[in-house]
Amino acid sequence: MKNSLVSSLFLVSTLLLSGCGDSKEDTQEIPEGMASDPKQDAIVEQPANVEEQIKDLPYNKFKLAIYTKENKDATVLAEFDKKDGETEAIYRNDYASTDLKGDPAFALLQPILIELQLNQEMSEEEVIQHVMNTFGAEDYSSFELEIDYVEGKEIKYNRTK
Repeated sequence: MKNSLVSSLFLVSTLLLSGCGDSKEDTQEIPEGMASDPKQDAIVEQPANVEEQIKDLPYNKFKLAIYTKENKDATVLAEFDKKDGETEAIYRNDYASTDLKGDPAFALLQPILIELQLNQEMSEEEVIQHVMNTFGAEDYSSFELEIDYVEGKEIKYNRTK
């Protein structure tokens, strides 16, 4: 499962980089949070049954920020929040050259959040290690994670090196 996530992230970053050529083609304005490459659009399209997939997530809110000494901005920023029937998502991962908002961000985050399989009984160290591995982060200077579990418990995991 981890290999498929890494492979998917590699594929997305490859597609993103392939759109950075010196082509003189006409460009069009692309709405914020949308993929700029038609091939990438196919990858990040919302699945047909999004509402069911949102219900299946074990989190009402997932807010992650991983900082490194080299980067003053978060190297990995992943936010998912479902409230009052609305879903908001942001996903920026410098390791995977990804920066998305809205539905495209949720499309990439949803399988990652399911794969994490975090629960309230896990130790802080287990949670941090599992999140770091799943998001492809090698190290951190600051790790901030806030999870509101569906079961009703909100837990914050913070660690600074």
